[in-house]
Amino acid sequence: MNAHSSGEAIRLLRLAGGLGLTEFWAEGAGLAEGTTDAVRWARAAAVSAQQCAELAEAVSPEQESRVSSVRRAIHGFGQNTRPSSFGEAALRVWLMRRAGQRLVQLTHSDASGGADVEAPEELEQARGDEAAGARLGLYGRRVIGEATAQAQRVASHDSDLMAALTGAEPGSSAELASSTQLLAQLVEGCAQDMISLGLQA
Repeated sequence: MNAHSSGEAIRLLRLAGGLGLTEFWAEGAGLAEGTTDAVRWARAAAVSAQQCAELAEAVSPEQESRVSSVRRAIHGFGQNTRPSSFGEAALRVWLMRRAGQRLVQLTHSDASGGADVEAPEELEQARGDEAAGARLGLYGRRVIGEATAQAQRVASHDSDLMAALTGAEPGSSAELASSTQLLAQLVEGCAQDMISLGLQA
């Protein structure tokens, strides 16, 4: 991967992240209490899967190994942040989508970040419930912590990918500094998203 192909890096991350989101949407559908919500989340999983299929058509064998590496990190993230309620499932999906959007914006990719991903109704309802808000806040901090750990693993094992995102020379001190700053900005963004919901970050 060319060190300056941030657009390509974003597309590969969108594929890996999209596959993760497909699993998370499906998992959330299983936690939904009502049929309407279950169907809505199942549809979201189907749409996400279709988008991933379209992105995968352009992936080369060399790129496949990079996608697989990120997928393994996202799978580990999913395993360590399994939600126990529909609200937790909604928070995990929302934080992941917001982080992906913010990554596009921070790396100045040729891809558009699109309109802001609004907080789903399931999370807005927690504003007036102190106990539910406390549980979601605790879970959200766990999600952010685990996402940070997995992102750091990817960054340490794939300097070419991080260089593509930051525009720095792979393996250089500038790449390390830029990668560290990028991850810090993503973590801070997630924390601010939590605060915007009235949850303790």
